[in-house]
Amino acid sequence: MKKEKTLKRPGRVGFILVSVLLAVVLAINIVVVAVLPGYYNLANHFLGNNQLKDEASEAAKAESAAVTEEIEEEGIVLLENKNTTLPLT
Repeated sequence: MKKEKTLKRPGRVGFILVSVLLAVVLAINIVVVAVLPGYYNLANHFLGNNQLKDEASEAAKAESAAVTEEIEEEGIVLLENKNTTLPLT
């Protein structure tokens, strides 16, 4: 007779280690979310990474619309149905 292999469940030590690890990750997450946004805004202020002003933003949107329209016009392909190879009626 063969003995069937049984899976061992993690013991109490494994459960405690996983619990402590999750608690540490949660604490780090709370600190990052609570503290770092202030430092992020402060660093952006000193580095001059401000968002685009309204006039520049409107100009960029207009330019983007023009480029999009140009690409759209160039992307249109007309198919020629020579010798009725395409299944069109």
